[in-house]
Order: sequence, then C-alpha cells, then structure tokens
Amino acid sequence: MINLLWLRIKQHVKIKKIIAIEIIILLLFFILAKGFENYSDDYKDSQKIVVGLDKQDKTIPASMLINNFKNTEHFAELFELKDSKEEHFISDLEAGFIDAAVSMPEGFADALYHFENKPVKLISKTSTPIKNAILEETLSGYSKYVKAVDMACYVYNDIVERKESDSTVIEAYEKGITVNLLYATLNRAMYFEKKPLAQVKLVTSTEYYIIALPFSILAFISLVASFKRIREKNLSIQKRIKISGISTLKQITAEYLAELMFILIIFIPFIIYKIVSTDITSSFKLLISIIIATLFFSSLWKVLTHLLKKRENVLVLGISIAFLNALVSGAIVPYILLNQSIKSLAEYSINFSLCKYTMGITSFSRILVFIALFAILFLIDLREESRA
Repeated sequence: MINLLWLRIKQHVKIKKIIAIEIIILLLFFILAKGFENYSDDYKDSQKIVVGLDKQDKTIPASMLINNFKNTEHFAELFELKDSKEEHFISDLEAGFIDAAVSMPEGFADALYHFENKPVKLISKTSTPIKNAILEETLSGYSKYVKAVDMACYVYNDIVERKESDSTVIEAYEKGITVNLLYATLNRAMYFEKKPLAQVKLVTSTEYYIIALPFSILAFISLVASFKRIREKNLSIQKRIKISGISTLKQITAEYLAELMFILIIFIPFIIYKIVSTDITSSFKLLISIIIATLFFSSLWKVLTHLLKKRENVLVLGISIAFLNALVSGAIVPYILLNQSIKSLAEYSINFSLCKYTMGITSFSRILVFIALFAILFLIDLREESRA
C-alpha cells in the first residue's frame, strides 16, 4: 500500500506541472482581485433606491429642502436623487434608469410652511415592492413629523394669543417657531443615536478570492487528473496491480490520496496567506474545505468515467459542471453582485457552502451532506472498479 501510494504521488506531483499551475492560478487570482477591487462599493451603490425628481417648485426654500435631504447621511445611504421630468417618468422607470419617481408641485415649500395640503406625486414600479415600501415609509415618516409640527405650532400659537394681543408680534412668533420646528423635523436624525443590531462586513476582493477561488480551480484540476483513470483502464493497469495482490480498495484509496496531496501542495500559498492575514482557525477551516472539495470532485469525476467511458464525453460534461458551479458560487463574479436568480442556485453548490463554512457564516453540519455524497460516490467507484 505504501509503495503504491508513493508511486501514485510521483505520478501526480511533478515540480514543473505544479509551478505552471501555480503561475496560472496566481495570474487568475490577481486579475479577478484587481478587476473587482471596488466590488463592495459597487454593491452599496447598486442597493440604493434611485429616485427621479421633477422639481417644479423653483423657489429657494424648495432647493434648500432638497439639499437638506441630499446631505442627510441616513437618507443618502438609501436614496440617490436624479433630476428628471414628469413626462419622462414612465419611460425612465421602464428602462430601469430609476426605481421610483417623485414630482414636487409648484408652491410645495410655501404650502409646507403654511401647513397646506399640497402633496407630492409618487410613482413606483410594481416589480420592486421592497424598495417601494422603503420609499413610501420614508416619505410618510416625514409627513407624520410635519403633522406633529403643525399641532405644536397650533398649541404654541394658542398660548401666544392668550398672552399677546398685537397681531404683528403673534405672526413673528408663529413664523419663528414654525421655521425652527420644520428644520428640526428635517434634521431629526441628529437627535437620535443609531445603533445597528447587526452588521455584515464586506471583505476585500483579495480576501474574497483567497476563499472563493481554490474550490473552483481544484474542480478543474481534479477533472484533468481523473483522465489518468481512463488511460490506465485502457492499458489494463488496474488488473495488473490487482494480480500482484493489491486490492481494489487499496488501489483507489492510494489514487485519491495522491490527488489530494497534489492539490494541497498547489494551494499551500492560499493557506499560508490565511494564516498570516487572519488566524489559525480560519486557515484550518480553509484546509478542511479544500480536502472535502477535492475528495468530492475526485469521486464525482471518477464515477462519470464509469458512466460516460470516453474521455471527450467526461471532459465536456465535467467542464460544464465545474464552470456552472464556479459561476453560481461567486468564484468568477463576487456573490453579492450576482443576479437574484443565480443566487438562489448557490445554496445547492458545494463551493458556496464551503465558502460560507470557511468564513464562519455556517457550521460544519451544513457541509456534512457533501461528505455523505463523497462516501456514496466513493462506494460506487469502488464497486465499478471491482467489477472491471
């Protein structure tokens, strides 16, 4: 068994091959890491609700009101205002340039000051109910505060009228309190302390691909390594080894271990980086994940060689599976930038599950299903090889 394992290791582990693969992996890593260097900022911008605004009220108070919204941190985190015209609202919504549209009628600011009902017009898309709800609740939230100001001014005005008979003085008091309360309403965020209940840290592109890339690359490497099985079967090498007294179980075990050793050597730089940049626990999780992914894909490709027989058939189907798995798991484009329909497929991907485990988002029990699948595929491979 030891001699067979050593023979398999020498067949797989070749210095020139490892160096060539390392260079290709590092080039791919730097291209992806650099290409998506600002992916977290792009994601934040993509999540903003783009609101088309037709400002029909051209007065200075109206401009001050809009600038107040734009300069409010909490509002700017959620919304992006774009100048538009009411006649273009529908076409802009259909083209996807904006998520919603707001029309500010002429005289709106003055009506607000005098507490007159002159509502804005809101148009939104039915295909984005969550964004619509956020925008509607935000606007209605300001409306409730303005109504509260109206009540406060009414009460204050009543008190002033009881103490003061001069209408000029009463009007001056009314204007002063109205302006102060309205501006306090618009800047109400400064009176509250924001305490987030939870925060998901977006990792850098380098940290992301250190985790996401290995699982997809090793799928392709193990696919190429599986072609040795087809070549050896054609040359009846397994039968010759079996005649020498080595069981089929020992043969395929040595084959799996040699492939695992080969892939672990290739990804040593990734593991070392994790040790240096994070901690031992995270590095250990990455190591465990690479082992599980290697064994799973090795067994999958070997079962395919039994089903499809020909190398060309295994190559076409194997590349298709490996590429789709890499795509839906976020190994090519960062997961958070993927379309929602693609994200829904990621839950069935071994790569995505192992990435979540490595990052500490999910527990080890979540990936037990893939260990069980490996065991099933290994037993199928053992049965088919024993029959050969």
